[in-house]
Amino acid sequence: GALDWRDICVAPNGDVYACTSNSGNGYIYVKARGDDTFHVVQNCPAKNWKALCAAPNGDIYAAIDTTVGTGDIYIRTGGSGDFASLSEADRYWFGLAADSSGNIYATNYGGYIYKRTSGAGSFTAVYSSAKNWTKIAVADNGYIYACVTGGDIWVSTDGGTSF
Repeated sequence: GALDWRDICVAPNGDVYACTSNSGNGYIYVKARGDDTFHVVQNCPAKNWKALCAAPNGDIYAAIDTTVGTGDIYIRTGGSGDFASLSEADRYWFGLAADSSGNIYATNYGGYIYKRTSGAGSFTAVYSSAKNWTKIAVADNGYIYACVTGGDIWVSTDGGTSF
C-alpha cells in the first residue's frame, strides 16, 4: 500500500535508504545494492522519520521531528547495525545533508541550521536566524543550499556561517 514517504538517500556503497513518518509509526527502509526490494531496517524503532542523509564514511543519519513524540537525530554507524540515538535536543528536525568532509548539517523547522563537525560531537547552531527551514543540500563545490517554507532558497558559501 501507499506509505507516507519523507526522504531518501544513497549510501556510498550503493544501498538506498528511504523513510516514512505515518503519524509516529514510520520506519526506515533499505534496498541493498543489487537488491530489488526495500526492507525495513531490523530493530528500527517506529518514529516520525523526517530526514535522511549518508556521510562519505558510510554513516547513515536519520532525523525525527516533534510532531509525534520527541525530536532527535539517529546514526547507523558505517551503514550497519541498529540506528542509535545521538540524544540531540528535542527539536523539529526536518532536513539533513552531508558534505565531502563528513560534516553533517541539520535544519530545524522554526529554528536554526546546525552542524556536526566531521561527524563527531553534538550538533551546534551555525546559522542562528530562526526560520521555517525544511530541506538542505550540499553541492560538490561546498555551497550549502537550504529552503524555507513560504520563503526562499538560501545559499551559504562559507560552511554555513552565513546564508
